[in-house]
Amino acid sequence: MGDIKQTLVVLAQKAWDANIKEDAEFYRDFLIDEAVGVNNFGIVDKASLVKQMEHHIGVPFTKVSLEDQKSLY
Repeated sequence: MGDIKQTLVVLAQKAWDANIKEDAEFYRDFLIDEAVGVNNFGIVDKASLVKQMEHHIGVPFTKVSLEDQKSLY
């Protein structure tokens, strides 16, 4: 179980780093085509997220902290 938790933490950190960098290529490779995200700004699918990052649409993250890793499981 420990390996799975560590893998999830590493993937979460990579995803947040990609958000900070507006790395569309990461999400193009990382997400399945049917992926859907829900956040304070609404609902977004993979194609829309990648497009937003490619064109720098939206508010990029500047800093992320994964201090409370228990909330990831």
